[in-house]
Amino acid sequence: MLELIGEHFHLKSAQSLELLHRAMTSIAENPDLENLLNQLSTILSEHDKEDVAVMMMKVVAADGRRDADEMEKMRKAGEIVGISARTMHSAYDRYFAETFTGDEM
Repeated sequence: MLELIGEHFHLKSAQSLELLHRAMTSIAENPDLENLLNQLSTILSEHDKEDVAVMMMKVVAADGRRDADEMEKMRKAGEIVGISARTMHSAYDRYFAETFTGDEM
């Protein structure tokens, strides 16, 4: 996830870690996460939404297990952010292509 953030914003790893830490802290301190995600849906392009979906998949897969609860939360977050089914399917394709080939698109 740090690598994706770093690449997207053209930042070094330390800067990416700081950006991610600040974002997570802000979200933890903001009980209105759904409203925040709704706001993101109006700001993000379809390409950005696909990047977010791929990042979410990487987070869900990080522990090496598939958990139905995690998948449902990812689906709901994607829905709130406005990630269309088409974009989500594109993100799945990209995630699996990157995972099995080691390439990042």
